[in-house]
Order: sequence, then C-alpha cells, then structure tokens
Amino acid sequence: MHLTIKNNGGVSLEKKTPSNTNKAERKKSSKHCMSKLELTSWILVAVTVAALAGTIFAVLFRHKIDTYIETEEKTIAHNNELAIQRYLDNNSTTVKDDGNGNKIITGYIDGEGYSYVEDNKTFIEGVYLDGVSIAGCTFDDVVNVYYDTLNKTRDRVLYTVKANNSTFIIDPTSIRLTTDVEQVLIEAFKVGRESDTDLKANYDRRLQIADEHIYFTTTTTIDIDYLAEYIEHVASRLDTMPTEPYITLRNLVGGGKPGVGTGGSSVDVNSSEIIYYTPKSGGERVPIAQVIFHNGASGLQVDREALISSILEAYNSEVYEATIELEFNVVEPSISIDELKASFAKVSEFHTSFETSNENRSRNIQKAAGLLHCIEFTPGVELTYNSILGIRTEMDGWLLAPSITGGREYVNTPGGGICQVSSTLYDALLLAGTNITITARTKHSIPCSYIDMGFDATVSSNGPDLAWVNSSDSPYFLLSYADMRTKQIYCWIYGTPDPDGCTYGLYGELVEEAEPAPPIMIAEPLWPTGYEKITITPHNRYVVVAYRQKYDAHGNPIGEPERLHTDRYESIQGEIHYGTGDPSLPVPR
Repeated sequence: MHLTIKNNGGVSLEKKTPSNTNKAERKKSSKHCMSKLELTSWILVAVTVAALAGTIFAVLFRHKIDTYIETEEKTIAHNNELAIQRYLDNNSTTVKDDGNGNKIITGYIDGEGYSYVEDNKTFIEGVYLDGVSIAGCTFDDVVNVYYDTLNKTRDRVLYTVKANNSTFIIDPTSIRLTTDVEQVLIEAFKVGRESDTDLKANYDRRLQIADEHIYFTTTTTIDIDYLAEYIEHVASRLDTMPTEPYITLRNLVGGGKPGVGTGGSSVDVNSSEIIYYTPKSGGERVPIAQVIFHNGASGLQVDREALISSILEAYNSEVYEATIELEFNVVEPSISIDELKASFAKVSEFHTSFETSNENRSRNIQKAAGLLHCIEFTPGVELTYNSILGIRTEMDGWLLAPSITGGREYVNTPGGGICQVSSTLYDALLLAGTNITITARTKHSIPCSYIDMGFDATVSSNGPDLAWVNSSDSPYFLLSYADMRTKQIYCWIYGTPDPDGCTYGLYGELVEEAEPAPPIMIAEPLWPTGYEKITITPHNRYVVVAYRQKYDAHGNPIGEPERLHTDRYESIQGEIHYGTGDPSLPVPR
C-alpha cells in the first residue's frame, strides 16, 4: 500500500508495484568445475605415460589451469555480491527533500514498496481532538482556534451571586481558564512519527491510524486559586465577625482619668461582680472596682468553598449564566461568657509601706494609685508609666515632696513619692509571670528604704520610665489602691491565671558591698560652733543580682531561677557642714 499526504491534508491509499529487478546470473556449479579437472588429469597421465612432452610444457599447462580456476572463483564471488545488493535494494529507504522543507520517504521491504510525505507541520490523517478531526492542520492553527473558542465560552460566563440584600457578579474578569491543550497536541503530533530510524514502522502506524482513528481529549478548568482570590475580596466585605465576650472595669474609688475603666454598654451586660480591698490590719472592706462581663455575639461568614463548588458545577455542566444563592456559616466567638468568667482572677499582688511619708508625699502616692486603677493591658500594646500619669506639675495637682535629684540628694519636686508607686507596680508585673514583658526599667541611684535592692524602678517626667507589654492573647487588668489609713500602696494584676496553679517569687543576691570614703567636712564660720548639718548622706556601694523563681501549686520550685538583671548602686561620699563661729550666732534654717 502507498500512503500519499495531499496538500489539503487528506490521505489516500493506493497499491504500488515494486520495480522489476535484474535476474541473477546462473551460478556455475561446482560439479561443472570438477569435470574439467578430471579431463586435465587424464591428459597429464597420458603425457606422462607417453613421455612425449618435456618438463616446460607441463609447467605452462599447469599455469593455465590455475588461472582458469581463479577466474571462476572471482565470477562466483561477484555474482554473490550482486545478489546481496539486489536484496538490499529491495529492502531499503530513501529520504529526499522536495525543496519546500518536506521529506519524501520511499522504500521497499520484501518486495513491497511504500512512500509518504513527512512535512513535520501537520497532524496525520485519523487524529482527532475533542471529537474533531485535525488532520492536515498545523499546531498553531489548532491552538489558535481552540483558544478562540475557549475565550468565546469564557465571555459567556455571568453568574449572579445573591446574599440577603447584596448582589455581586462573577463575570469573565473574575475567572481564569486553564487548559492542557498544548500538552495534548504535543502527544497528538507524535502519532505516526514515533520512530526516528524505522520509517517503515511510521508508515504502518499511519495506515493504522487512518483506518482506526485515534482520539485525544483536552481538559479545561477554572483557575480555582484565581477565583478564590476574587471571592475572598468580595466575601470579606460581607462577613460579619463574631463579637468576643469581654470585660470592663468600673472604678469605684475615683481619682482616675475621665472615662478610664468605664467602657462597655449596658445592653450586652451579662453579669458583674465587685472587687473589694480588705485591710490586712482589719477593718471594713472597701469596694474598689466593679467587673462587668459583656456577652459576645455570633458572626456570619461566607461559605467560600460552597460558592466555588457551585460555580465549578455550573461551568462544568456548560451552564454559563445562573443565579447562585450565597451560603453563610455561623461563626461563634472563640470563648464563651462562662469561660471568660472562669479565666478572670487575681494573678499577682504587691504592696509597700509609705508610713514614714509626709502628707504631701502620701497624697502624691494616692493620686498616682488612682490614675493606675482599672487599667487594661491589651495584648501586644506597650504601656508606660509616664503616659498614664502624665507630666507632673503643681498645676496638675501634684504636691511638692522629696525626690532624689542629681543622683545623691533629696529635693522637693512636684509628684515626689511616685517612684514608690512605680516600684510597687514593677514588682507586681514581675510576679504576674512571663506573659507580661518589661520593656523599660531603671533603678534608683541609691537604694530605697521601701523596697529591696534590685527591685526598684525610678521614673521622671522627662527621664526614665517604666514600660511593659502584655505578651499573651488575653487582656490583663491593673488595679491600684492607696490605703491612707494604714499607709500601704497596693498593686494587683488580674487576668488569666496559670492553668497549673503556678506562681512566682522574687529575691535578690548581694554580691558586693563597700563603704564610701570618709565624709567631706566643710567649715562654716557664720554658724555657731557645735552646729553640724549633713548635706549629703553617705551610701555604701552595692552590687545586687535580681532573680525570679517559678513555683508549682504546692509551693515547690520549678527549674532554675530566672536571672533578671544586675544592679550596681555606687557609693556616695557624705558631706557635713559644721559651725566654727561664735556660739551665740543663730542656728541657720
């Protein structure tokens, strides 16, 4: 059979008769050659017997016989070569270029001829794509037509999505189609071209496909990631997030900033409870804060997966216009109101005494405690002591009281005494555990009488500050109260307690102590003899390492203590002024 690829891509089959081959010459048989030799032998015998010829005649005759035999052998070999060549000619393939980039392939196998044109551009007869013959078509032609049809289909897409009072459209710009047509066509083009060496096998394959056909199928899908991104953009505006139940504190003491700790509406109030301060020395307890628990609310979230499934189902069913009702999922708060109540408890407590303080210092402490009362620590937000208290001036109600100035002496300044409140707060924060991170803290220049070395925290309106961050996922609350009767300042941290009932403790280790040099003596001739005044109080040098230890619910230490910091309080040389004048001179004020 002969396969001819026509210019239009059609295929026709025809019988081709192989060309006549030259008949092989008949071989001379070995039997014929042997009869000659026998005759020669008889002649030699006759000559010998007769003794009529000499030795020279015998040699010349022998040479003639050898030449004859050699010639016969060459004839036989030549005839064999001709036979082999004729066989190869009848089982060979020739490839010629027709000048247009096509190859004309002609061959003979066992007397049967074959011929076809290999253009390397078009699909062979019998190849179908999605049920349509693509014989004679080029790769680019098929791809262009395919994408043109695909785009026309895509342009018909119009899905109307309804949700309550909202409507949005899924149109051609909202989807992206993906197809494997290129990969499928690559495989389709290989049909009839499978072998690079056995061109007869390609020929037989082409005959088979032309008769039986071969079918290829493409797959076209919507780009789900692209569609999901568009749906997320729209759905996020339709989602209503759940409202988590929450807590607000109402200041029952007063003295805080306007509006501090009083947030929340009464509509969603679930319940409340009162926090009391109970003096350790006895006496009537004082309500200091009202804890208000607010209900949460469910939210609604667009069912993204259901919407995508509905669009895919419609498209795969060749339904390109449809109305789709949007589905919502109910989303509950991450915590219930009961869980919120159970998670709210006192986490830490610390207090110091200001019983030796004068009236002004005591009032400053009370004012600072009021400003710190009912403060929420929102997760991830840094709070600072100075930002809560503000600048300390007399105009803002701060009284003049002693505070360390210049690192070594006490001077009356507005707000003197509030460093005791910041130091008390610092220790309460440390005792609350690792969920609260201290981000700024500065020690005093000299040890303080109201708190252990290594655990103080000095502040100044334009200088050092105390700062901290709630590192947990839940809010914490600060309560602070100054008992003016017992002269005690308290700081409490409320929030989510350790689930295992673990607590924390603080202690310091004194690693170095040294006395200062003797005090400087300064004579005052205008002072009466015998009168002295200490203008700078001497202080020893101390080096203290501060630690925090974690304990289990039974009070047993857990692991090694946490080293917090090392504080160095430098020595301060004292200064004494003494009178050298007449004893009758007045005592200086």
